[in-house]
Amino acid sequence: MTSSDKDKENLEVMRPRNGKGQVKLPKLLAQIREDTLFTTNQCLENLFAVCDDLFYDLSNRASSNNEQALYFESMREIRIKKQGVISVFQQTLSASFANLIHGKSTATSPTPPDSSTNPSLSLVENDDLEIELAISSMANRTRKLYLGTLYELTLRLDHLFPQIEVTEKNNPLDPEHICHAFSHACKKQLEISIKPQIIIFKQFERYVLNQLGHCYSDANQLLINTGILPKIPRNLQRQTGSETAAKSGNAQEAANAANANAAAEPGYAAAPAYHFSLPELSSILSSIRAMGPTPALSFYNTYAENPGPAMGVAELVHMLTKTQSIVDNAHNDNGPKNYLHPIVSQLLAQKHPEQPQALKQSEDDIINLVAMFFEFILDDDNIAAAIRAQISRLQIPILKVALKDSNFFNDGSHPARCLIDTIAGVGVSFDESKPLERDAVYQKIKKITQAINNQYTFDESIFATMLAELRQYLQKEQRKSAMVEQRTTEAEEGKSRIKVAKNAARKLLIKKLRQTSLPDKIRDFLISSWLNALIITHLKYGEESSEWVESGQTVDDLIWACQQHNDAKAQKRINALVPDLLARIADGLQIISEHPDSQSSKLKEIEEILYKAEKNEIQAADCSPITEDQAESIIPESEETAGDGKSSAIQRQKDRYEALTYDFIKQAEQLKTGTWLNYKDIDTGKLLRCKLTTKLDNTDTYIFVNRFGFKALEKQRKEFAYDMQQGRVGVLESGPLFERIIGQVMGNLKQIAKQDPSPAT
Repeated sequence: MTSSDKDKENLEVMRPRNGKGQVKLPKLLAQIREDTLFTTNQCLENLFAVCDDLFYDLSNRASSNNEQALYFESMREIRIKKQGVISVFQQTLSASFANLIHGKSTATSPTPPDSSTNPSLSLVENDDLEIELAISSMANRTRKLYLGTLYELTLRLDHLFPQIEVTEKNNPLDPEHICHAFSHACKKQLEISIKPQIIIFKQFERYVLNQLGHCYSDANQLLINTGILPKIPRNLQRQTGSETAAKSGNAQEAANAANANAAAEPGYAAAPAYHFSLPELSSILSSIRAMGPTPALSFYNTYAENPGPAMGVAELVHMLTKTQSIVDNAHNDNGPKNYLHPIVSQLLAQKHPEQPQALKQSEDDIINLVAMFFEFILDDDNIAAAIRAQISRLQIPILKVALKDSNFFNDGSHPARCLIDTIAGVGVSFDESKPLERDAVYQKIKKITQAINNQYTFDESIFATMLAELRQYLQKEQRKSAMVEQRTTEAEEGKSRIKVAKNAARKLLIKKLRQTSLPDKIRDFLISSWLNALIITHLKYGEESSEWVESGQTVDDLIWACQQHNDAKAQKRINALVPDLLARIADGLQIISEHPDSQSSKLKEIEEILYKAEKNEIQAADCSPITEDQAESIIPESEETAGDGKSSAIQRQKDRYEALTYDFIKQAEQLKTGTWLNYKDIDTGKLLRCKLTTKLDNTDTYIFVNRFGFKALEKQRKEFAYDMQQGRVGVLESGPLFERIIGQVMGNLKQIAKQDPSPAT
């Protein structure tokens, strides 16, 4: 099939899946729309689940009744109308795809009402302005976060529709259009004030906008697979409108970001490349050489001063090529090692051992820079040792690239650099929980480094091929781990809510039972059955709900009914209370899904006791207080007292918390989710690599996962802060490795060059 045939097929129109659409979209654009709607739908479901919990927590912590009511009503509004919001959002977003085809610019901001003709509208206008400012800020941050992939997508859509100029104004996946689609849906469906709206928009940025990278990557890959700009030319600078230049800097900035984006591991934005010139490097190294022999020069080899004839760079690269697979096989299983200097020295002395050949000073400088670069990598504990060993296998291939391309260290888009960054990104999270010979990710990286050493001669396309292969593989692995991590987070959030509900129910029940004596069957019923009804009510409706209050009132009424009633007023009340009380108890047993036979049996027992209560036949001798065993079984965790076996451990914990300083509590609180850590196990002494995946505010707990997304650790906030204070926690740097290491190398060289070479007197 020819390229034009493919284009015709890709541009063939297709009806939307719902069958209702008057608008027909080209197949590719329709597929992008469907994928985007599917992804954003999942994100919005997560968003509203989070907002539900968030507003509930805010209502509990409210400082006034008005504020409590505001958050509680916002929570109810979201529960009732979230599906309507999602539906309107999807309709609006779908319309923006149609607008692209019909040459319409998607509306980016509502026209504010004219308050000069109606002063009562000024408050509404201010609210609209605040929302518009929030949207603008969120959109700009998201554009910056995905500058490269969004730029590539705009170019490919522009290439797909040559008759349409695709810009920020009409690209349906531009963050601002997505923000306005959500704003429009909220305004149409939700009746809430500006304060909770802004809170919802902040969560929208976190749970929807920050996940758009998946949409952009999938859309780009779909277009690439159908032959739409498989590779973005570096100098492609088609103007996409003056507003694009104004909003995102300029086209070159976006192009640079698109090139550098490949170097960044998913999960963080690409760091700006560290730029330097070879004359600058030569000047620094010249100053260092002039210092004469010093300990600081132990890393430096001066090949330019060798006594033999000069070896050309082409000959040196040829000899390195003949050597690279042999050297790689020799060092394959010996752990990470910097072997560039010995190899180069050996090659230069190969013809005349007594008079090794010399190199030009510029080549001398490059070899020393590459050797120092790998020396710093091998000392970088941010990367797991097993992955550092694989990176070290690329020493000779990287040296060859640097010798052939003097701009290599400043080219952030070079596939060899991107490959090292991608491998290093794996190394931040990598642990040896599996034997290396059975670790699929490690074996994939090992296969790639081995292939480069075996196949790379002069054609550098091997780096791009291996990079694409590794990225495709890691993308699948990361999707699996992200799914597991999401399930882990959801499970831990569920456990946390259950823990809070249990503590609340136990606290309510133990407080009431400690103050009274009851017939054994009533007390046993409250402890065994009604406690579960309290827990489920708390989970479903929360502690501020009328359902929770009513469940607690049922306990009070049942306790009161079992006391002696010696006056007519009390007798009248109990006669009226018993039928309603039995009905409430029956409803509670329905909530906990007790077996019908068990329900009937318990209701019958309670009914018999309440019948005696109505006749005032319950005597003091028939009642007894709660036993110690019963009290211990329902006491809240926060009030548990330690037995002899626990007292020393609890005292040690108390001593630790007293020694804890506020600075480390603050550091623990400010640590962002998604941060990778080295965590030293106090029992085994081993280092565990884990990521902070979520902070559970209601139980003050931090949850950590491993690279597969499974739970690795659970720590109370103060416990985690204490471990930080004791030096058991190290934060791992997870940004692009190449830029960071080059910056360190150049910074180190500059510091050495500034040192006073004269000996101390």
